[in-house]
Amino acid sequence: MLLSEFFDYLSYGPLAQHAVGIDDTGNIANKDYPKVVSALNLALTRLHTQLPLKAGQLLVQTNTNQNLYTLSSKFAASKAPAEPDGVNRYILDDSDPFGDDIITIDQVIDEKGESYSLNNENVEKSVFTPAFNRIQFSEPLDQVVTVTYRANHAKLPLSKRLDPDSLEIEVPDFCMDALVFYCAYKLISTFDPTQSQVAAAYYSQFMNAVAEIEALGLLHSVLPKKSERFVRERWV
Repeated sequence: MLLSEFFDYLSYGPLAQHAVGIDDTGNIANKDYPKVVSALNLALTRLHTQLPLKAGQLLVQTNTNQNLYTLSSKFAASKAPAEPDGVNRYILDDSDPFGDDIITIDQVIDEKGESYSLNNENVEKSVFTPAFNRIQFSEPLDQVVTVTYRANHAKLPLSKRLDPDSLEIEVPDFCMDALVFYCAYKLISTFDPTQSQVAAAYYSQFMNAVAEIEALGLLHSVLPKKSERFVRERWV
């Protein structure tokens, strides 16, 4: 869905009775694009946190001398400068640059296609996740591991000059109600505190919409199952 279409959903729906972000014509005002898109980014993050809408995967070159790896684009091969800077760029992402979109790590898989046990002190070779974007090996090896994770939506730019007709919101259509409700909740609660009850009602509608999506089982076809095939193909 285009961002311009989402703006229409907001302006002719939840925001129709409010002055938040709306100009004299009833549309989202250009000057308020950053305000609305900021709320939308929060809504997208919340939606992707509540529901497994997007998966990501990274190839990480590990070695026996390092047991902790922070999965940040700072350590991505695609970010390497023309001149060496001494940074160990262990994320092998030249073909698909890493966008710092990790919500939570799901699996760490070795070169043989076998999954490490995660955060299990009773397993000798368990891999730990001391932070949402860190993996720590008890016995690191010289190998390339595959990390699969729940991914976030790419952040939309905050600018008064953005072109809503050129930006895509990449979520299934059946999630649009939830996205609209949460965005309305954030905008109204932040910029019109006199309408706290209205904002709370939109938050409740968001939670109900998420629960309905889960109850209908609509997400089974969105993400591939965690399998050796998923890892071997490596999405290339």
